[in-house]
Amino acid sequence: RRSKMRPRFRAAQAALFGLVAGIAKGNAVEDVFSSAERKFNLRRTASADAQGRRELLTSCRTYSSVLWTGGTTDLHWNDVSNWGVDYLPGDGNCNRAVMASNDEAYVVSPTDYMTHEVELEMRVGAKLSVSANLTIGDEIYLRTRAELDQYGQSVVTVGKRLYLAAKYAISDEAKLSVGTNIYCPITGSLTIEGGAAEISVAGSSGVGSEMHGTLKYVLGSSGAGLVTVNENLSIDPDYAELVVDASAYSSGAASIPLIKYNSHTGSFQTQEVIGLSAGLTSEIKIESDGVYLDISGGGVSPPGPVPSPTPSPTMIPSPLPTQCNSPSDCDDGDGCTLDVCLGSRTCDNTGSACGAEEVCSNQQCVSAPTTAEPTPGPTPLVTTDPTPKPSPRPTQCNSSSDCDDGNGCTVDVCLGDSTCENTGNACGADEICSNQQCVAAPTTAHPSPTPTSAPITSSPTSAVPTVSPETSAPVSSSTTVITLGASGVDTVTPEGIQSCPHLETDGLLIDGSAYTAGAGTITLYQCNDVGFDPMKIKLVNFPEGLWFEIENVSNNVNLVVKDLTDYSEYFWGSGYTSDGDYPEQDSQEHFPEFSWDTVPKWINYRKKPGTHFNDTEIEWIANTNQISWYGLVPVDEIIEMATKIKGFNPNYKQILYWNSYSYWGATIDTFNEDWLKYEMVNGVRVHLTDEHGNRRFYNHSIPEMRQWWKVHAMTMFNENDVIDGVFTDATRSNMGTDHSNMIEELLNDLPAHAIKMGNFLRQRDSYRYGPEGCVTDCVAIAHNGNRWRMPYADGSYLENVHNGPTNQPTGQSLIVSMQLAREALWRGKIIFWNGAPMNCAPPCQVTEQEMNEYIKPTLAEFLIIAEKYCYFNFSVTPVANEPRWMWETSEMAEFKKPLGRPLGPPVKVGNKFTRHFEHVTVMLTVGDDGVNEGTYEWL
Repeated sequence: RRSKMRPRFRAAQAALFGLVAGIAKGNAVEDVFSSAERKFNLRRTASADAQGRRELLTSCRTYSSVLWTGGTTDLHWNDVSNWGVDYLPGDGNCNRAVMASNDEAYVVSPTDYMTHEVELEMRVGAKLSVSANLTIGDEIYLRTRAELDQYGQSVVTVGKRLYLAAKYAISDEAKLSVGTNIYCPITGSLTIEGGAAEISVAGSSGVGSEMHGTLKYVLGSSGAGLVTVNENLSIDPDYAELVVDASAYSSGAASIPLIKYNSHTGSFQTQEVIGLSAGLTSEIKIESDGVYLDISGGGVSPPGPVPSPTPSPTMIPSPLPTQCNSPSDCDDGDGCTLDVCLGSRTCDNTGSACGAEEVCSNQQCVSAPTTAEPTPGPTPLVTTDPTPKPSPRPTQCNSSSDCDDGNGCTVDVCLGDSTCENTGNACGADEICSNQQCVAAPTTAHPSPTPTSAPITSSPTSAVPTVSPETSAPVSSSTTVITLGASGVDTVTPEGIQSCPHLETDGLLIDGSAYTAGAGTITLYQCNDVGFDPMKIKLVNFPEGLWFEIENVSNNVNLVVKDLTDYSEYFWGSGYTSDGDYPEQDSQEHFPEFSWDTVPKWINYRKKPGTHFNDTEIEWIANTNQISWYGLVPVDEIIEMATKIKGFNPNYKQILYWNSYSYWGATIDTFNEDWLKYEMVNGVRVHLTDEHGNRRFYNHSIPEMRQWWKVHAMTMFNENDVIDGVFTDATRSNMGTDHSNMIEELLNDLPAHAIKMGNFLRQRDSYRYGPEGCVTDCVAIAHNGNRWRMPYADGSYLENVHNGPTNQPTGQSLIVSMQLAREALWRGKIIFWNGAPMNCAPPCQVTEQEMNEYIKPTLAEFLIIAEKYCYFNFSVTPVANEPRWMWETSEMAEFKKPLGRPLGPPVKVGNKFTRHFEHVTVMLTVGDDGVNEGTYEWL
């Protein structure tokens, strides 16, 4: 069966994270969003006007999370029964109000009870309908596919920032007041409906608003709602869109202000006016003080009459209320209809409430009358061989010819694991199997079809076939097998299949046993589309080091073969040069254990200061993972933890966590604090730190510091048998710098049997600006995604795989990250793939239900790239003081199911990647809206 879920995954706005990669993450709500989200969390002091609107609220530095539970049927914000605590958010407490995935809530009465600032986070699919005043003293954060609908005469006041990665719609006479700025990434959209709605951004000195997504106006009869930005408005010329729907406009020529600002940069990538009445013309103008819609032309023709809909004679609802706040408001007394309150505050009959065995009678669902079943005609005769048993097959194969078992009725293929398989029926549509040979099917008399039925044609299988309504051609469970020659041009297509083979067979198998030509394009067949369900396409026996894509060009269905070292097709692909190519791994004897039995796992973990792991927790780690890193605690605790883990699992690999940029965690008595970066303030030395003041920065220009850093890691490995290697973190630095050279020297100096890992491969680093630390006269330097580090490393950890350079197309960041991982695995390296949907620092209010959704796309990403020595981690926090399911997730169903070896490489069809394993077929859909999807068929 297939399971489909579409969790959050902020892949579309991830491209924007590179824009602020170097900005400090300093703010009091550092712990509430993921590490990627924090990079946008530019907490600045709001303007005096915004402060005035919040003057009655107690300001907050930290926030405790309150989770929406929706415990009542009315789903009202001000009903304490709908929250996971015994008070309302902001009522005497500094709270982060969290609406989890697909939650729904209504603000129908003012939130004037609040005494403290509140943050609001709306996760994937959450919906909030606001018809009364709502005050959010801090900021609103809308994740992808969340929806906030504001209407009536409501006023929403946001004390600081509105982060809009989803949909915000405002209509009627509603007003939105934002204190600091609005940030709308690519996935976001802001809709202003009618002529009376208003949006104002007070602004803060130096903090402007940014539009990278879609801004839409639905005009009223005489004009548009106005957006006012009292600072700079930055408009993304590559992605921002402006759409004006003028269908309701009836006032003739006018100049309508859409946006007013103090200043602006950029322009909209597309701007469009739709629905304007005949005789009128329009032009959108971006001026120095705002954006205007100029309408000119003659009179307006009145709209023609709208025909009245004809209701169903058995489903005539009673009059619906003109406004609703919840589904209970929409009960029209008709028991045959489903009554729903839409986001536009209108009721709707969404369909029939009656069951499959019921009909509607007098607005009530009643049992359907029984009718006599027609007597079926005779089943057409299909002759099959009662004992089509293959001869004994070989125990090992190198090509499909090795797998001939003497049964001419089966398609014999040598799989990538050197085992043979019967992939389907070799007989044609008009043949049957007789004595292990395909022979012409006997002609049998069929009953005359009724006018509503189609003739049934025998299929190559032994079962009675079904009929495709589009083509009336039989659809069998057989597979089209295409065997490539050495160059691919001598493609062998099964006899009788000239084009569109999916009309005759269910699956497509491409055998590359003989293929040696490398990258290129091979025409497989002719058709106006690929045709096959991507999950029914299988590639086997191809050489390693290749990417595969099936595409349709001019009615040719082609197999495009790409080299894993070729990144030229991607955004900033010129940053990947031959200088980044690296050789295969010399030795894997010291690598962690690996098995395809279930999903192979790695883990990272830590405890809050003053707390320690118990034996049960250590046993979880040791027996459900193959490798982990650990550090930041005193040296003796690192050694003690590794010793205890190996007591449960002697083959476990424990490596030292070693940060190359920050001196943080437990103090080390051999370190000299004069080796830290500092600045002089009023004659006093002040160390440079992160926003919390707990991470001080190494001064890499001091040779003694670099030497100490290398010696400490070497000593930890050389003097402790329980430490199996070193993981270097915070490694982003330009080639040839003291920082980079220090890392390279350490990994080169470690013995060959040490596992040498780092936070290296990162597709955002296709280019880096240099010289290191430059402010002016910076130049872009090809950086190869840091592939140049791999010659001296055993592998790489990959994080933030959805984050790429600014303006990279949606989804491409992930695809390039996957290619970087596959290339490293092909070269024999280790890959730690981080599937964490977020870094949810405590207090973390993620639910187990959300975890079950989040894993679907992230696990699919991993399975598409997985090869030997590739390990997967999935958690929302490494902090083991939280419940087990948050940091050690091996009890999830996906980690209990058998996996088996991959049966071939992944293949891309459109925006979908598919791959087959012994026990599961997986499909990853890379969404245009930044939300990825994982689909599975577990066998």
